[in-house]
Amino acid sequence: MPRLGVRCSRRTRFAALGSSVTVALVATGLAAGGASWAEYGATENAWKAAHVADPNPKLFKGCCFLPRNRDGSDRYYAVQYQRFGGVSRVFGFSMGFVPAISVARARAVVREEAPPRSTLVFSLKRKDCLLVEYKSSMLGRAFRSKRTAMLAGFYSSAAGRFNGRTVAEIIFLPATLGDRSVGC
Repeated sequence: MPRLGVRCSRRTRFAALGSSVTVALVATGLAAGGASWAEYGATENAWKAAHVADPNPKLFKGCCFLPRNRDGSDRYYAVQYQRFGGVSRVFGFSMGFVPAISVARARAVVREEAPPRSTLVFSLKRKDCLLVEYKSSMLGRAFRSKRTAMLAGFYSSAAGRFNGRTVAEIIFLPATLGDRSVGC
């Protein structure tokens, strides 16, 4: 795979992780549960009802949501949906922050984006990112797997390593509960 820069390459690796988890979930015949919320793992309809879509006609419909950052970019982007038992759910998205936010604020953002009654599984600093994983019975029911968790990767810039102070991007994807082998 060609390297189009650190940002693209990191997303490609994270997207491959998400695809692997998706294949595993679909291969085991998982159906959507009846949980209701409007953030990670929510139904596509609940997400869209709670978020304002970017009206730019040049964007893929349903990919990007407001508010806008200072540089004009969307706060929510690369929103991914997957069907589970006939119900389309949000199973991946990214959040950008311009200007960057503190790590403490980023942790609070991740907690807000996690399903209700989620609990922290781990927080692990890697060379290029900080990984944070949450589990939730609601998420388990939605994806019909007690082994499914929400993984968030914190990045300080598109081209640099995680600096331990600021976060410019958070990528949310599904993960296997407790799996710490995931890279950045």
